[in-house]
Amino acid sequence: MRVPVLYNRWRFGHAVEPTVTETSLKPRIPFAAEQAMRLTFGSVMVLTLFILPTPYWFLNWVIACFLILSGLSNVCPLVLFFRAIGFR
Repeated sequence: MRVPVLYNRWRFGHAVEPTVTETSLKPRIPFAAEQAMRLTFGSVMVLTLFILPTPYWFLNWVIACFLILSGLSNVCPLVLFFRAIGFR
């Protein structure tokens, strides 16, 4: 059973299905998570390529591997994180 159903049964004595309102489905930040991912990856790559090339050379390879893996599996941890914090 789902936790809200058990909680409502304990609190009210019967199972009341929680209603989903339209406002609860709206994202808190009106900016797409995929755009935020591209902006984050692009800025980190520019930073490591042009500003700090010597100490952080490996970050470009890490970002490239993440992009390839997310392209193959259609799952990107950064996009999941951005959606969890409220991006569209």
